[in-house]
Amino acid sequence: MKRGLKFAIKIGLVALAALLVSACGALLLALEKTPAYSIEPKLTSQQAREATQFIRRVSKKIINAKHPVLIEATASEINDAFTLINRSYSGISGRVDIAGGKARFSLTIRTSVFTQAAYLNLAANLTPAKDRLDWQRGSIGKIALSDWLSRFLFHKTVELMVGKRYGRRMLAGIREIGVSPGGVAILFDPPPGLQAGFAAAAQRISYYSGQNIHFAGDRVQHYLDHLVDVTRSLPKQAVSLSRYLQSLMVESRRQTRQHHFPAERENLSAIYALAIQTAPGAFRHFIADLRVRRLNATHQPRLTLGGREDLAKHFIYSAALHILAQKGVSFSLGETKEIMDADSGGSGFSFADIAADRAGIRFAEIAIEPGINAAILQRFCAAGLREAHFFPPLTGLPEGLSEREFRGQFSDITSVAYQKMLAEIDSRLDRTPILGMRQTAQ
Repeated sequence: MKRGLKFAIKIGLVALAALLVSACGALLLALEKTPAYSIEPKLTSQQAREATQFIRRVSKKIINAKHPVLIEATASEINDAFTLINRSYSGISGRVDIAGGKARFSLTIRTSVFTQAAYLNLAANLTPAKDRLDWQRGSIGKIALSDWLSRFLFHKTVELMVGKRYGRRMLAGIREIGVSPGGVAILFDPPPGLQAGFAAAAQRISYYSGQNIHFAGDRVQHYLDHLVDVTRSLPKQAVSLSRYLQSLMVESRRQTRQHHFPAERENLSAIYALAIQTAPGAFRHFIADLRVRRLNATHQPRLTLGGREDLAKHFIYSAALHILAQKGVSFSLGETKEIMDADSGGSGFSFADIAADRAGIRFAEIAIEPGINAAILQRFCAAGLREAHFFPPLTGLPEGLSEREFRGQFSDITSVAYQKMLAEIDSRLDRTPILGMRQTAQ
């Protein structure tokens, strides 16, 4: 009996060792030292325009659709969207190549193993099919996958991103896939509550990429309701952004002191609520189950900064994007907008807009980072807030530059001349009472 038990233990240990060796071998085959595809970090105005127009067009089609909709995308649009995604999540890059009636998708996810960079390279062919996404000839690193396993892993990834139940409902909404030399077409029947699904996906992707900020939905709702009350109490005319920020910070301070909530969390919720009020289509879907009936029934305020509505929007958008991605993303997206404007169809490249972008980021940094500055900001705003406290003078900052004029004066955003202008803007931000707090903290 003892001999049999010892033999069984030995067999178990051998099987466990074999399993561990197999797992390590599979990991070595799956992870590689180099990315299969890396994205050029520079984003041209053409790429920015195509990517944003593509995303806007698709979102508009599916968000409120009650019937199946046809989503069409060229290879160029998909690749430009990959480039834009890479600006937000630098560890993710990819592309699509269409030929021979199939679309070859390649995706690289950067990770690390024992502090060394490693890359998970994924690829598969999307082929025409009905009632499903038909993935073929898939691979993970050096591991070739069967068609069945390619489809299975894709389905599990979707379920991981948006939740098992909702992921299955989204996949069930696929009616037909078409692939032609011109691009990919998907006939899709969106399930109810698609915005909530997007919110869940955005939260999970941020978490997996290490950029997660947890939203306390009830707190954002509180400040959204507060903003609605403020808007309804004011006449329908242009109002300085300082008035709204002061009201928000006063309320944030009251909530912090009354309920002993963290100042940085209340500030974050307040600023993000302002972004939702300003651009609900861009920011609302990141938080599920918000009650927006009162918001929809209230006129949208005309907020200004330096007497201009566009600068107020730049400030708010950049602050919100900083909240979404914490560091780096908001300014790169601000630059994307400016590069787009430099084309003939836009308003031109504006360093005033860049100043508003950077001011919004600075304000958000001070407001949401744990530490004493979050509480100091609340007290400062409660004492009376003016634009000069958080926004610098714009005298001498070039605006309205066409693409040709921009290239003639600054070449590109990596040039010495361009960086000198950014340094001048930062110097002006440092001299404002509030944004200078960030400089002092560093």
